[in-house]
Amino acid sequence: MYVLIAGGGKVGANVARTLLRMGHEVTLIESAPERYERLEAEFEHQVQRGDATELSTLERAGIGRPPDLVLAVTGDDEDNLVICQLAQAKYGVEKVIARVNDPRNQPHFDLLGIAPTVCATSSILGLVEHEVPAHGLIPLLELKRDNLELVEVPVTRGGPADGKTIDKLKLP
Repeated sequence: MYVLIAGGGKVGANVARTLLRMGHEVTLIESAPERYERLEAEFEHQVQRGDATELSTLERAGIGRPPDLVLAVTGDDEDNLVICQLAQAKYGVEKVIARVNDPRNQPHFDLLGIAPTVCATSSILGLVEHEVPAHGLIPLLELKRDNLELVEVPVTRGGPADGKTIDKLKLP
């Protein structure tokens, strides 16, 4: 599998390292000169220096092949959004994954059909909610494309749902 990764910070570099160990082909794009130098020393020809929101950088990195997967994991949500849009709309990349740094920006990714996304803040808050639910529902899995969410509902002994199957419950 050929993977193009935009953003050579901790996330991008660790993902690249892991994918390479798994035998995949990876090209990593990084714009910061010092970080690029460190990455180039480790990854050699698999790192390109440049701004992944620019067509010339993407083309030099091999997006025209096209890649099997584009990962946009920069520290800038706007850049990640643009990178995924370019990959899908201009180069026909079918699979993109975007990092969302600020959960308030998630609706923009959803509106433009950029999915799946990864947001560390939302993931951590989901884990907190699972451990200390503010209400009786414990979120387990969210399927955004299908507008579904799988939740756990604790049932108390002697409560209205105790001992009943779902078809016997009076649900809204």
